[in-house]
Amino acid sequence: MDRLSAVAALDGVSIGHADSDVPSRSDGRGEGALVALRGGLGRKRSPAIVLFGMLIGAGLVVVGARWSFAQHAPQPIRRHLEVQTYDPTNPRGPYLGQRPPGMVPRVFAPGFISTQAGIEYSITLSPDGNELYFSRYTQAKETDTTLVTRQVDGVWTPPARAEFAAGIQDTEPFITPDGSRMYFVRLDGSRTTQVWSMIRTATGWSAPVRLGPPFSTNSKMYPTVASSGNLYFTEEVSGTRRRFLIARPSFGAFATPTPLSSTVNAHNSMGHAFIAPDESTLVFDAAPDGQSYYLYVSFKASDDDWLPAIRLNGDVNAVANVTCPAMSPDGKYLFFQRGGDIWWVDARVVFEFRPANAGRG
Repeated sequence: MDRLSAVAALDGVSIGHADSDVPSRSDGRGEGALVALRGGLGRKRSPAIVLFGMLIGAGLVVVGARWSFAQHAPQPIRRHLEVQTYDPTNPRGPYLGQRPPGMVPRVFAPGFISTQAGIEYSITLSPDGNELYFSRYTQAKETDTTLVTRQVDGVWTPPARAEFAAGIQDTEPFITPDGSRMYFVRLDGSRTTQVWSMIRTATGWSAPVRLGPPFSTNSKMYPTVASSGNLYFTEEVSGTRRRFLIARPSFGAFATPTPLSSTVNAHNSMGHAFIAPDESTLVFDAAPDGQSYYLYVSFKASDDDWLPAIRLNGDVNAVANVTCPAMSPDGKYLFFQRGGDIWWVDARVVFEFRPANAGRG
């Protein structure tokens, strides 16, 4: 079975682009949609390029404090800096010892996270920055799973399959802003993808529990959660149509999910949405033409509605099929999937578009 086969059923469009040397796939189950949803089986870097990235990876590492999206503005960020050297064979320190990216995106942790082993996407970090989960599709094994690496005594452990990732598809992990819960997507027996959750315990994570009613049985993907506990996710509507929904906490569970406004759900092919902890900002991928996905941002309006989405700059959306946006816990970096790797860039590429009439979360 191909990568995220159940999610593939959400979109029967087979996507290809000039930057990919691997053809799009479609076997009658809509697997070509995987190319659109995850950015395609894009060209992976050659070992020589990976080595080049390793050689230029030395530099400065950010050590940041907690943050607020509502207070973030597109001016230079003050940072405490310390010298680190990125070594993919023995990564150490915050952000694996990498030099922080500027306004031009760079591949994240080449040779350690972003590798030749598969298609990497969907990254999440614990609030203290010492635990990092990401998803990887391995074409040869026909598996789509979540891996974890942890910083122990200053050194990052080799990425290994996460304890909860027992099936052929357990992906798109998200750690809540307070670090107490994790949400992810699992392929179930009905061949749909559903949202599951776990609670952090003294010994790790609890057993996963599926989110049942009032959630529908339609396929879902990419859960992210605000500090309020509001859950944002993508749901299949019908055929190739997908939309973003919000589910609010209610008496220890969730109320019936409701769609976000039409200013956000403006197209049939909505992809993956990341919500800011204070709910002032939504970064997402979408395909207005139904084929090529790019990153957009929408800011909360003063009346609590969402302002029309703005497409991010060309350095981020340099090629087609840029997907799976996420922010670092300190709010300084934007992560996304492009060409089969995870990339990162200064978060000012998002907040430079914040209009004066935007509200606060």
